[in-house]
Amino acid sequence: MHPMLPWEPLLTIERAGLPERTQYGLLAVTGGKTADGAPLIQSGQLSTPLWSRSLLKPWQLLCMLPALKKAYPDLTHLHYAMMLSSHQADRLQVNLLEDIMKIAGITENQLQCPPSYSLSGARKQEMVSQDLPARPLLHPCSGKHLGVLLALKAEGRTTSAYLNKSNVLYTATKKLVMYLLEADSNTTKFLETPDGCGMPNYALTAKDLATLFYQLSWESPLHHLELPPESLKPAIACWPDLKAILEKQAPLIGGAGRLDTRLIQGDLSDRKDIKLLAKEGADGLLGVSVYPTPAFPEGLGILIKLAAGHDKDILETLIIEILEQLSLRREPREEASGLKTHVHFQIPIGEFV
Repeated sequence: MHPMLPWEPLLTIERAGLPERTQYGLLAVTGGKTADGAPLIQSGQLSTPLWSRSLLKPWQLLCMLPALKKAYPDLTHLHYAMMLSSHQADRLQVNLLEDIMKIAGITENQLQCPPSYSLSGARKQEMVSQDLPARPLLHPCSGKHLGVLLALKAEGRTTSAYLNKSNVLYTATKKLVMYLLEADSNTTKFLETPDGCGMPNYALTAKDLATLFYQLSWESPLHHLELPPESLKPAIACWPDLKAILEKQAPLIGGAGRLDTRLIQGDLSDRKDIKLLAKEGADGLLGVSVYPTPAFPEGLGILIKLAAGHDKDILETLIIEILEQLSLRREPREEASGLKTHVHFQIPIGEFV
């Protein structure tokens, strides 16, 4: 590997006895306590900044919830789920997005995310066959954009330049993340760039992202961290709402067949006593929160980043392997005929204290 690259091999797929490809990336599993405070396992250089992409959405929504709940009582957890989803614009999701606009009295032409087609295969084919144009509302991040527009409108702020990085909601997100990571606001400088949807995005390390997802297993940060600054107290008070949205609105977080939705629904753990939260991000990111279990009474956070970008099958293989090594899954994963997967990591469960 090039010395400047943070990746390490995560798994190798073998076909009929010959290696076919090796997937590189970063892996972190953290939570509870280890002897030296390090992640339970890591693969790759976890201190390397990564663009957080859509993994940031739960905390962006958390900063908006106080204003949204106060100003728009007709919004439900269904609507809020669309604001943190990376949706595929299926019919239910689009209906909810249109409902949000109706409740708030805003129009699609106020959205500044790129026009897109549905990610749902049948709907995209239907649009193309009917010669329908791409629309901003169908962009996977349109719900987040609507949330920002609504929150700004609720506070009487201008919405025409809502993508400006000085937007008070974005600075609040940075303050929230620094609080949760117990970072020094005087010395911590997040790298910043526009995300693919145009909204400001921040670079966090793999360890930071794993830690944030570990914290999602908490009942409240107030039980673990120092009291937050006054400006963040309303957002922290909405922590139970955020967790309830992620727990109960799995079909909206991604959509039918999407990995984060399937993880939340319990499709991959095969144990009814295991509760997971999950969020996918662009270019091969997956964050997973494991709720407390007898073996891991403080819960766990998992972060996977694929070096080559998004690959649904590889991400699914990796998270199943991690769940198996953590004894959070009973049945071994079935492999296609002629294929064999060799993983390049082993979670040292015995070192967990």
